[in-house]
Amino acid sequence: MFTIEKGAFCLIKKYTSLTCFKTWGENEDGFKMIAFMLNDEFIRKVSAKLPLIQNKDHVINKPFLPVSPNSILLGLMSSLEIYLKEKQNMAPDIVELKTLESLIGIARENKNILTFLSDFSQPSKAELRLFMEHYYTQKIPLNELAKLSGRSIATFHREFKRTFNTSPHQWIKERRLLKAKELLTLTNRKPSDIYIELGFEDLAHFSRSFKKHFGKNPSKVTSLVA
Repeated sequence: MFTIEKGAFCLIKKYTSLTCFKTWGENEDGFKMIAFMLNDEFIRKVSAKLPLIQNKDHVINKPFLPVSPNSILLGLMSSLEIYLKEKQNMAPDIVELKTLESLIGIARENKNILTFLSDFSQPSKAELRLFMEHYYTQKIPLNELAKLSGRSIATFHREFKRTFNTSPHQWIKERRLLKAKELLTLTNRKPSDIYIELGFEDLAHFSRSFKKHFGKNPSKVTSLVA
């Protein structure tokens, strides 16, 4: 469990699987979070503008990395409030500039924390199990998944078989169904609420697959939540 207090900043490491719980005080009317996705391609693109020097003496193994706030990061949040309040969509080049600004803000007083980004400034193979846990709900063709993981399609299939002892298609389908059962059991959500986010084409296909795998319709799963 990691708590991010009001007004705080943090980095979450790549391929971290998590569940986010949002809470607020009695005198507050809601919760708001702003997140930037720092993908490998973007980090490689800005590495020339923002040198990322690997500090071999500073190793970060934790998935959540607190970031010290400063004037750059606080100013960035204030500038984003204008877009949020007026519900304006930001142009892609503005999003890129704001993301770069967030990295500069992090680097200002958190140099050791920023060094872990240098691991992603060059293409590399992702650890397959962590990678698949991150992507299994997304509708991405296998050849694209292989590319994202830093592998050729042939290497991807070979390493997948060695790691999971099954095919990518079969593993993804079973993993989605297990997650569906978990959501239906541990929350009050209905099958119609979850099938899309788990990557199924339609509710009928999801229901058929669920019944074939577990022997009962998803609508018959009893939730443990009162």
